[in-house]
Amino acid sequence: FIKDTGIGMKPYQVLWCNRINDPFADLNDTPLHAGLGLIMVKELINAIGGKIYVTATLGRGTTFEIIL
Repeated sequence: FIKDTGIGMKPYQVLWCNRINDPFADLNDTPLHAGLGLIMVKELINAIGGKIYVTATLGRGTTFEIIL
């Protein structure tokens, strides 16, 4: 688990991150404001068959659960 107490991710960003677990998701539907690091993590996790689950509350932070 990786957790922060920052501003939190927006709901569409959380949805995009969590779609890695959807076999029909397209990695090319990246939100306009996704950082390069987030894109790389998502693609690497997908490449090795891992999972990522993201939960966030605006103004309270984000939690990433990464399963390798």
